[in-house]
Amino acid sequence: MPLPKAIVVIGPTASGKTALGIHIASTINGEVISADSRQIYRGMDIAMGKEKDSIGVMHGETVAMRGGIPQYCIDIVNPDQSYTLADFQRDAKRVMEKLWERGVVPVVVGGTGL
Repeated sequence: MPLPKAIVVIGPTASGKTALGIHIASTINGEVISADSRQIYRGMDIAMGKEKDSIGVMHGETVAMRGGIPQYCIDIVNPDQSYTLADFQRDAKRVMEKLWERGVVPVVVGGTGL
């Protein structure tokens, strides 16, 4: 059985990564995982590129919807909570495994070292 695959979109701030990731996801049966170090925080929407139509829970995960495409790892912790790179890796891996189980391609989008 071939290894599961993911698509990764990286680049500088405000270069259109999220829009590209959503476009890719919409054409390949994909869903987006945000790897932005600031989009994880609830209530910090201004200047963070958090364009979302709604937020809720899907398949046991917090998900922001944009253009009908789920985006994971957005608004998952409060700004006063500790959240490390190891926490992100754990959470992103859990989401990726759930997507692979459903036959969905993860599209990881971010500009930070995450």
